[in-house]
Amino acid sequence: MNFFIFRLPGHSNIYHGFCADVKHGLDDGFIFSRYGESNCIFSIPFVNTPVDYDLINKWVMENDTEYFKSNGALPLSTPKDSHFELINNCIGEISRLESDSGVKAKIIASRIFNIPTDASATEIFDRLCTRYPDAAVFLFSTSDFGTWIGATPEVILERDGNSLHSVALAGTRPAACIDSPWDKKNIDEQSIVTSFIQNIFLRSNLKPEITGPYTKRCGPVIHLETKISTVMDKVPDENISSERDLFTSLLSTLAPTPAISGFPRKEAMDFIEKNELHSRQCYGGMVGIYSADNSLHTYATLRCGHYSAYEKRISLYAGGGITHDSDPTSEWEETEIKLSTVASLI
Repeated sequence: MNFFIFRLPGHSNIYHGFCADVKHGLDDGFIFSRYGESNCIFSIPFVNTPVDYDLINKWVMENDTEYFKSNGALPLSTPKDSHFELINNCIGEISRLESDSGVKAKIIASRIFNIPTDASATEIFDRLCTRYPDAAVFLFSTSDFGTWIGATPEVILERDGNSLHSVALAGTRPAACIDSPWDKKNIDEQSIVTSFIQNIFLRSNLKPEITGPYTKRCGPVIHLETKISTVMDKVPDENISSERDLFTSLLSTLAPTPAISGFPRKEAMDFIEKNELHSRQCYGGMVGIYSADNSLHTYATLRCGHYSAYEKRISLYAGGGITHDSDPTSEWEETEIKLSTVASLI
């Protein structure tokens, strides 16, 4: 059985749903996509029955057993020397891209931390809800995707009433540095994301209003955040017939933002595909909920892990934005802090 449980930031209500067959497209319920496949959205409908954690953990085991028999074991931890090599290769590619195009470039380099766990999927979900009240917390499982758990701070696109907004969240430091000025590397990294989202709004005939950047705390780390918002009373493009079609178009264009892949996006994604040692699968994809009244809450699938009740292990994913100013040791330490978001609760 395919299912989800999901909690919005700052809320206590738990949304959930299940179905025998996952739907394709933006539909009423929980929506998700793999990294780099935001034009291929899947959905699981809401249900109004009480959440049954025992049944959910039973479904997790059934889905995981089927998934891992078809796809093999969870990916192993990324060796430190391999990640350092990836970062150095990123720096070389960034220098080439900047020399060729004359624009600032970045590439998001990710790695995996595979650890054992005796905690059930629902126990981890509850711990994340308690520890991170201002994050979107999710648990979903299908026989095709396996089971994914996380607590993400990063909005891709939200619609409440007539307000539509996205967020550029990039640049990372330990929370202990919250009173210190941001350095040029992090400021440049974040400004790339802001410009990217702003331009997508403009190309969609939306008039963006920029708020920020400002510092946002997300558990053990802080980020630079800028809000890109607009007021939308009607669909602004005569070639798009409905708000649902507009949201589908925006999501397919926005995700993955340069905060997840890099910039220029195509070149960064091509480099990632050829050079990272693992498939990102759902890491860096999209999760969220959509309602028939056209309220929309979508987030990047970050601070997350691919969970296996079958193996009693979880592969956690984390990445960092590499620029020409990056230092491999500092970048490794940044991913260590990000990984602790989930690892500390397992």
